[in-house]
Amino acid sequence: MEDYNSNSPYFERPDENIRQARYGTSVNKNKMATVSFVLGLVAMVSVFTFMVYPPLILGSIAVILAILSKGYEKKMCANARTGSLLGIGALVLDVAMVAAVIALIFSNGPFKQQLNETSKQVYGVTFDEMIQEMMQGEGDISLYLPEEISKSVNRPDDVV
Repeated sequence: MEDYNSNSPYFERPDENIRQARYGTSVNKNKMATVSFVLGLVAMVSVFTFMVYPPLILGSIAVILAILSKGYEKKMCANARTGSLLGIGALVLDVAMVAAVIALIFSNGPFKQQLNETSKQVYGVTFDEMIQEMMQGEGDISLYLPEEISKSVNRPDDVV
């Protein structure tokens, strides 16, 4: 026998109520998926504006929200999938760009020469010489710090 309210738009089936109570409402999942998409998009844009930290933070949050929006379902919705892909892409591109900049600075080239010249002007020693002293264990890093900071650095002979 059919319920007389089953055709009513206000009729709610009990199995849907139980599912929503157990797994959360689909509205919250859609909100999380949309926020994931927006954060992934902002993270991807911030990679191309040469920022370092925002893509790491926003991309990570986008991936986490995309996973959480899935709930116990088997598939992610389109916004969650796109948000996670944008977040992962932003993370990968950010790490690759930072690694490329570090490799560019430390490779033998005009950037390394400029770094050595600037280091020579500021500290009186080239960057290569500082690195060699530190690797050999001879160097005292407080020699290269400004006076205000080097006074506050604890040296082994200062310890009583």
